[in-house]
Amino acid sequence: MFLRELEIKNLGPIEHAKISPGKLTVLTGHNNTGKTWAMNALYAVFDAFDGLEFPFLQQYVNRLKHYAEAGEMVNDLYFFIYQIIKDNHEEIEEIISANQKSKLSDLFRSNIKILTESSFIKSTLNFDEMHSYNSRDESVVNSVKLNSLGCISIIDAYPSIELPRHVFRDKIPLTQNSKHELARKLGLSIAEFVDRCLIEFPSNSGKTIRIRSKPMGVYNDFSDKATAFDRINSKFLFHLRNCLIGGVKRFFVPAERGGLTLTYPDLGREALNTIRRRRAGVFLPGEDKDIPVELAQYIATTQNYLTILESSRHLVNEETEFSNYLLDKVVCSDFDIQENGEVLFSPRGTDKTLPLHVASSTLKNMYGIWLSLVQRGGRANAHPGGWLFIDEPELNLHPENQRYFARLLVRLVNHGVNVVLSTHSDYIVREINICLMLGDESDAEERAALMQEHGYEESDRLQRSDVKSYDFYRGKDGKVSVNENQIMDYGGISVPSMNEAIIDMNNAFDDFQSLDRKPTNPTPTKRNKKPK
Repeated sequence: MFLRELEIKNLGPIEHAKISPGKLTVLTGHNNTGKTWAMNALYAVFDAFDGLEFPFLQQYVNRLKHYAEAGEMVNDLYFFIYQIIKDNHEEIEEIISANQKSKLSDLFRSNIKILTESSFIKSTLNFDEMHSYNSRDESVVNSVKLNSLGCISIIDAYPSIELPRHVFRDKIPLTQNSKHELARKLGLSIAEFVDRCLIEFPSNSGKTIRIRSKPMGVYNDFSDKATAFDRINSKFLFHLRNCLIGGVKRFFVPAERGGLTLTYPDLGREALNTIRRRRAGVFLPGEDKDIPVELAQYIATTQNYLTILESSRHLVNEETEFSNYLLDKVVCSDFDIQENGEVLFSPRGTDKTLPLHVASSTLKNMYGIWLSLVQRGGRANAHPGGWLFIDEPELNLHPENQRYFARLLVRLVNHGVNVVLSTHSDYIVREINICLMLGDESDAEERAALMQEHGYEESDRLQRSDVKSYDFYRGKDGKVSVNENQIMDYGGISVPSMNEAIIDMNNAFDDFQSLDRKPTNPTPTKRNKKPK
């Protein structure tokens, strides 16, 4: 886990909180206490790595220059960068934390005071468990040398990648102008794609497209210090991200997903950009200026969700074990994306195929989650090291389906996916607790017999060390406190805010039930006369 702790002060309703995420992070608590704010703050940590500048790198620029002039080789450039990170981790952490608040403001599309002046965000990163480049595949060779023109060349030899032609579909033109489309399908930014990849297009009859690596970059003469520093700073930042967070994908599923699933064709990236442009008073020639554009400004996580819904209409989708589990146990239907982008569903047990807009709320809410689990364009969001954020997964789910969904999350965690969820569901928490009890190694035979009796599998076993849980509690004074939920040796996560509500409800039920049991017109009983 690259993030050891996130500290928040004065963010939304949260006065102060410290959250140390686990492989499974469960946020519970009263309404309007900041659970979604905290999830977005965790999500924003990834963005804090963008656009950073590291002044301490200048000394390493000078060192590389010395190596090159002396004709020396750095046999493993990745390990060289790894050591830079280890030697400067405190300063790196300060630079990243300083960038977080502005990134959080960008995420909320807002410059309100609570984000720009009052909030305090600090990340404590786990530099002890970085992905060490020293253990990379032996086929990767890295070196730095001085070429004949006196320029520094850093060579990065990646193995070639061959991708099936059908991944890109025939309607995507296979020319060098396809770089943006290819980059998106490979899960790379256009900058990363251009920096790392050379494309070889076969003839029209070819079945594959070859993506080859190319040199990491040729830097200009070191007399131009600014250029050399900027290029190496950019390269260092790229590897810092990979070293700490593995360059992983993240997928945020907002609570508003049901409505967004129906409206995403009209609310995609181009539509919202048009709205922002028109709000700023910029109109294209001949554009009608009287069309109203009163539409909510979505925060970045919601916009990203819309973008993924839109882009996924044109990708080849292949089921995974996790998407199949969702369809079989939770949705009880199949999704199908047509060539024109229309989404259809087929209820299990019928031969009907219907458009998604007539589906139940469950299907609309689960469609985006299904997209996060399938292979999209040859890649899956739910891969080891990835992050899945889900706000209120229990929406519109029957208690039985909530239990199955909790097991799905456990299986994702055991697969290596980091899961963060906020929930009001006692069923989901209790099912997670059952999976925690399955992970106990004591009474192995009896536990195995019970697992078989109740339909649990090995992939449903959850380790206590993988779970963190926090309760957002609003006291009688109206103030919100964020406390780590205790994970009991027996019984799993204890959630005070849920327990209080359940106990209060049970007490009320018992009191009224006992009242109803009393006869309305009791018949007087004859008493024996006292003996004389």
